Amino acid sequence: MSRLQVIVRTLGIQFLLFVVLMRLAPSVLSLSLLILMASETGEVTLGGYAAGIAALSFAVMMPLYSAVARKFGHTPVLVTTGILNIPMMAILLWQFLQFSNKAFQQGIVGVLVAAALAGATTPPMAAMMRSYWSREYATSKDRKMLNSAIALESMLEVLALPLAAVLTGAISLFASPLYAVLALIAINMLGVLFAISRINKPLFMPIHSSRLSKFDGDAVHGDHRGFIWLPLLGAVCIGAIIGATQSSLAAYTLNADDVETVGFYIGAMGLSSATVGALLLAGRVRIAGWQSWLLSAVALIALTMMLSIPVTNFGVALALLALGAGIGAATVCMESVTTAISARGYLELALTFSQSTLTVGLAIGLVWGALVGEGFGFQAAMLIPLIAATIFFIVGHFYGYLWRRTYEVNLRNFV
Repeated sequence: MSRLQVIVRTLGIQFLLFVVLMRLAPSVLSLSLLILMASETGEVTLGGYAAGIAALSFAVMMPLYSAVARKFGHTPVLVTTGILNIPMMAILLWQFLQFSNKAFQQGIVGVLVAAALAGATTPPMAAMMRSYWSREYATSKDRKMLNSAIALESMLEVLALPLAAVLTGAISLFASPLYAVLALIAINMLGVLFAISRINKPLFMPIHSSRLSKFDGDAVHGDHRGFIWLPLLGAVCIGAIIGATQSSLAAYTLNADDVETVGFYIGAMGLSSATVGALLLAGRVRIAGWQSWLLSAVALIALTMMLSIPVTNFGVALALLALGAGIGAATVCMESVTTAISARGYLELALTFSQSTLTVGLAIGLVWGALVGEGFGFQAAMLIPLIAATIFFIVGHFYGYLWRRTYEVNLRNFV
């Protein structure tokens, strides 16, 4: 907790607000596209495609932006993408207006291409923060400071989802989903202005922790890069749960001719995720082991089974609140596992790919849920999170098996 206080004091409240604001963009873009296309066409499939393509292009570009930032710095990447994203959002709006005046078969390609360009130029705030934390660790060699930084990163990650969902839902309900895209242009402008205002000093301030005792976990845990693909695959499963839940909710609300309220449902789920994540981190619960992975996976399986049961709005909201708690625990667990097993020179790459694979899973879930929801109904689509949670459990079990076989004591020596 003392290290978290050092981090917050060093970065400052203004910078943390800037970080949260810029993190809203990917979620707002995907959700607004989902609502836009669903409300315009009366079906979820095209909305799932548009949202999925935007999320996928954003995920693909994150590792590339991280590599560019290592050479040219974080600020130029954020400023350049922020400036480029503004005309891309304008093109997306124009393409959608063109599409709304034509038949469904005409203009859809333009919307999908514009969505891909908008996603690819979205400022990669999460990737830049992960690059920043890994560089700080390389300088300080303070393992506890790294753990505290990733704890803060996890908290910001789960906090962005409900804020983005509520913002998109409110704009869609009281105005139009088109204004959510305009809000993204305003967010980019504010982000660019903030970065330019700090041009005379580093945007990412160095963290000084010399007064705190240091502990380098590398000396104890060694190097486990052979396992790193497993938590990355786990992150894909979590993203698929979130994405499929969004698409199935869009199908559910569209069935009731109330698709604009989908943001509030997702906001409730995200708020529950953020609350549970904060409780785990504030309570300093150990969540970096395979045991925690399996526990969170079992909880996700049980909670995703509840999604397809309710038939009322209140029941769906309760199921989403419960599922959000499981997603918050699983997300924090995957962040902790990734950090624990990648504390060498490739930490920055591992953390960036962790966020990227989560977004890839989100894209898969959005498209998968939209296809199933359109073809078989929203209750069938709500079974997709259960499938993803089961895969998450299998991957966690395999991770635990490899860990025990490789590092833990061979009990046969004591027989």
